[in-house]
Amino acid sequence: IATWQWLRQRPLAKIAGHNPLSGYMVLTLILLLSVQFIAGLMTTDEVLTDGPLVALVPSSWVEIASTIHRFNLDLLLVLVAIHVLAALIHQYKGDRLIQPMLTGQQRAELLPVHSNIQFRPVWPFFLIFFCSVIGFYLWQGDTVLPMLLSDLR
Repeated sequence: IATWQWLRQRPLAKIAGHNPLSGYMVLTLILLLSVQFIAGLMTTDEVLTDGPLVALVPSSWVEIASTIHRFNLDLLLVLVAIHVLAALIHQYKGDRLIQPMLTGQQRAELLPVHSNIQFRPVWPFFLIFFCSVIGFYLWQGDTVLPMLLSDLR
């Protein structure tokens, strides 16, 4: 709803950071990167490279994952190009988006006057990540770890 309200404003309100529409684009890109990673674990090019889980899943899954992996790459490239093009258009229109990305400093008039920004603790993320790594190791570590170590040699 906030995205539609923002899009209907004329002129569009200036926002520090991503506007609602580009925020959805960022979430979409993160989701598609996750799909690319997961599909890549079960993908083979049938010539040189196999994902670490190819030997553990049925061949029908490998075929589906390979198809998703190829299609998703094309979709990712198109959406990244659209995102970069939108940033360049905003830069051209005078929104000056690229300088804050490079310098980390935003124009003062875009920052909220009475900002109640509160950062969330980062430890839950690390706890979930650590538990996920341990869970994956317990699930597939005996198979995947030797394959990864043989690739490093």
